[in-house]
Amino acid sequence: MRNYRAKQKRGVDTEGTGNVGPTDRSGAGPCGQANGDISINDRLQALAESILHKHDISGEELSLMMKGQNFTSDPRLALAYYYCCAGQPDAFVFNDEHVRDDELVRERLLNAMDAPPEEFAKRYGHLSMGTVRKHAQILLQPDGRNYYLNPELVRDTERVHLCSKCAYNPRKSKFSIANGHDYGRYDSLPDLSPIAKNCISPARCFGLEFSVSGKHCSGHAICFPSGGPQACAKVLPSTDIERKPRVTFIGPSEEWRAKKHLFRGLYELPSKSVFLWLNVLKETHSFFRDEGIQIDDSTAGAERLASLQDSIENGVIVSDAAALHAVDNAVNSERYGSDIVTGESPEVVIQQSAVLQPAMRHSDKVGSVIIDAMIDAVGIQEDVAVVRRGSEPIVEWDENGSMIAGAFPTLFMMGGDMLPSGSFPQDLVQHLMRYYDGRFESNVSLIATLFNQLQRHAAIRKTARAVTTHAKTLQKLGKLANSDEFKESLLTAARDPDSPTAKRLNAGLLRLLSVVGGTVPFSPFERAATRPKLAAMRFRFGLPQFWVTVAPPEQDDTTLHRVMLLRKLNAWNDDNCVYTREHFQWELFPQNLKESPRQRLSISTRCPALAALMFERQVKLLQKSILRCPASQDVRKSRNYTEREAGAYGRVAGFNAVVEPQVDGRLHLHMTVYGSSFTPEILTRGASCQELREYIAKWISAVSTNHLSPSTRAWLAERECMEPLPRACEVTLPLVSTNFAAFQDTIEASVVATNIHNHSRTCIKGKRGKTQCRLCRPAGIHNLPTQPLHISKSDGVLTGKSLNPELEVKLDAGYDPEQGEFLRPHIPGPIVWEQFRPESDGMFIETNLLLSGLTASHCNSSIMNGEDAGDMVDEYQQNYMTKEGAGLKNAAAVMLTALEDVLKYPSVALNSGTPIRQAQYLATRTVNAFGGAHDYGVCFAWTQVIHIVRSVLVHFSAWFHG
Repeated sequence: MRNYRAKQKRGVDTEGTGNVGPTDRSGAGPCGQANGDISINDRLQALAESILHKHDISGEELSLMMKGQNFTSDPRLALAYYYCCAGQPDAFVFNDEHVRDDELVRERLLNAMDAPPEEFAKRYGHLSMGTVRKHAQILLQPDGRNYYLNPELVRDTERVHLCSKCAYNPRKSKFSIANGHDYGRYDSLPDLSPIAKNCISPARCFGLEFSVSGKHCSGHAICFPSGGPQACAKVLPSTDIERKPRVTFIGPSEEWRAKKHLFRGLYELPSKSVFLWLNVLKETHSFFRDEGIQIDDSTAGAERLASLQDSIENGVIVSDAAALHAVDNAVNSERYGSDIVTGESPEVVIQQSAVLQPAMRHSDKVGSVIIDAMIDAVGIQEDVAVVRRGSEPIVEWDENGSMIAGAFPTLFMMGGDMLPSGSFPQDLVQHLMRYYDGRFESNVSLIATLFNQLQRHAAIRKTARAVTTHAKTLQKLGKLANSDEFKESLLTAARDPDSPTAKRLNAGLLRLLSVVGGTVPFSPFERAATRPKLAAMRFRFGLPQFWVTVAPPEQDDTTLHRVMLLRKLNAWNDDNCVYTREHFQWELFPQNLKESPRQRLSISTRCPALAALMFERQVKLLQKSILRCPASQDVRKSRNYTEREAGAYGRVAGFNAVVEPQVDGRLHLHMTVYGSSFTPEILTRGASCQELREYIAKWISAVSTNHLSPSTRAWLAERECMEPLPRACEVTLPLVSTNFAAFQDTIEASVVATNIHNHSRTCIKGKRGKTQCRLCRPAGIHNLPTQPLHISKSDGVLTGKSLNPELEVKLDAGYDPEQGEFLRPHIPGPIVWEQFRPESDGMFIETNLLLSGLTASHCNSSIMNGEDAGDMVDEYQQNYMTKEGAGLKNAAAVMLTALEDVLKYPSVALNSGTPIRQAQYLATRTVNAFGGAHDYGVCFAWTQVIHIVRSVLVHFSAWFHG
């Protein structure tokens, strides 16, 4: 019924040992449906027998059908739920006014009609006016009028800034305050440490959270792993000593005693601040009210908080082992530079990341070596927190909003009534991550939770659809799961994964699991499914012409730092603030921000959503303005090659791109570009005559720069002893329409700081060291003009020579199928184009100047300089862009773990005993285990949460209308 709201308890364990966490509909999560509840089935059966003869439906009966979509268990329940529960049943007065003899129509209709809305009283009536004034996003006026405006964003009540969407109708935006999305204001409340926030959260998220500090001086790092999920209790704050975080300090013990005050803010539990928050949340937060959460603000409660903090600090593990220092150096130098490792950094740098634990520990590339080393260092035991399931736990398909709000009460201060009951839609996540104060994007646990839900829900939805599309495959998997021989073969394969039998079993399992895993975002299965698409592009357009890597420096983005400064100064909608001006220049930033790249980098790490947004903007700029190759879905019409505009690479037929996270969490893009008129095959055939060679040489020099001009080399020599070279963000490009030469010289000077290679830690690739770096030695030195060369090998030495007339004739010759010829004349040895490149530029990374200059980023743009070179690189590119091999090599071991888990926690669905349900359950568990076996950067995870495209395929396609 329209006004009915279920009030049943949601998995709150009265003993304080239960847990509320992510789950799936089949019970695949840690808090699935309760086992063995026969009474519910009996009640459903009885209701189904009588539902078609009832005159009314009670609230209890409606709740029973609604819970977990139980109405789908019987066609009669589904029929009644569809026709009678969409609207208020008593409101239907079409020819049935006298169906009930004991009730007048007037009384019946009065009971059915809704009361007047009284929206403000419904939302805020339970709050005192002082709480509304301090913590609600409502603007209260002296005349008694209330406005759905955030007081923090209103500078002048006589002149209020509104966005274009809300200016005429504040309810036009689905997530406006007027539509109920009030997340509260906490500006008057103290900041809490991550440990303190966990203590006041009634619901807990699973996972392992690391907080690693950079080296503020030589030899120190600290990490905080949590021992497992904590309980969902009815009494807060939670002070469970058994599940406290354990702290490891990497460095000498005397330094820990001297410097521990620098780190206390990461784990301190100030009782006054904790109880201030709890006293507000118990009034504002819907989860606290609905579940009857009690606040233990007694003296004993405060003493338990102090004891917990003392226990954390007294239990610190101090280690000065060389191996841990090596791991710490590798982690921090990659992101913050060599000054962190050498101890020259004057500040404490905090790095926080959320790690999804793998299903099992592997010695290969599946696991993260750094995380494994840290876990071993802090001595985490392989124990599992005891999680007791209530009779009706929270299920994230039905109550996800309530669960998320309960797990993050400091973010959603008003509770989760405004949040969706199921998966968060893309537009809501975008709204949260672009929130004005940055509260959501700075919480790595929230990002990891949403990312994990995105993967798991995709697997579950695909499994549900596979029942109709791949029923035979799932039935085969279900029969295997019940076979003792299958379990034994899994055990054998897990013991010896490199045996031929294990490899054959692994391949067979992957064919079965690909039915489900192909749509899971950024899973190994999705990457494997991309390989046929890459092959299709090869057959459609031939060999790719360019291999491009773009790494935009989001830490130097002007918009990012303007937003962060506006947040810091709370200067939104302030017309007098310089950072709100439309025409803003880099020179207006504070001096310390302009002079310190490391400070800008540390700021960008605190806003992963903003950084990902800046990256997305650069990708759109690259696609639409630099390559001039928009997606067919954007133009919605067929375009032939004459309609394609020439960009930085000439006319482009299509491109493939994949977004990857770097070790430090920043994003970069790998891309193969297919030319429309210039292709590697054309470069090889075009070497047959002088006229074509001259034309191709000019084109290669225009699209690929592999050396510096004399003027730039002279400018670089003059600045050799001066201050550091200017970064691209500090360089203002002149207008190309007025002075093209100056524009080109300025771009070339701006790429000097990024494209002259210096060996660093990233060049060391395993045991082979720097020999795996592409520039381990100066390569491609060619003092002659750009020309094609014929590569031959004599006495073990490779040499390149100009083409002789005989080779030119063979290149220009065709073949006649009618005479039995099906190939051109064979030419021994490859033919490649070699650009002019002096020895002084041997460490200059070839690039496209327009691409580097307009994106202000480090770009590597390699041209496929012939058909032979393209064939050699194409297979490497497909392996590099998919990288699915390592992630899928342990399918047998992962399925064995999933099978044991399925037997321990069986499905409680109505058809749980059938092979098809067992196959669904097992496939979902296994695919989810693959998805959780990788470490993702927060910035990258956020791009997946908002569905920024992971693998871009842009090409020519036709639209037919009929």
